[in-house]
Amino acid sequence: MRVTPSPGPQRPNDKSPSLAGATIGDEFMHKLGKGTVVTQNLYFYPDLTHTGEYRGTFNFGTVTKISKWLGWQNSFNDVYVSKVPPGKKQNDLVLSTGLNFSFVH
Repeated sequence: MRVTPSPGPQRPNDKSPSLAGATIGDEFMHKLGKGTVVTQNLYFYPDLTHTGEYRGTFNFGTVTKISKWLGWQNSFNDVYVSKVPPGKKQNDLVLSTGLNFSFVH
């Protein structure tokens, strides 16, 4: 006996999107002194199917070692989308800080 999976319910105008895109960006990591690491990345994602639409991300973070097992971590993240659905925001900003625990010495 052979069983074929059902494709599931479909809407009348359901189309599979076909998109072309690219990724352009850079990443950076640098150690400052003995105990601080700085990381940064910036990416640009142009939509090649719908010219003029794009998305960009920027991330910046630091980790400072306080002791062998404890660190202080900070990060800043920004995501920008050129075209969003109505009622949504184009820009998303996040700033976070916290403690970093290491279980391996």
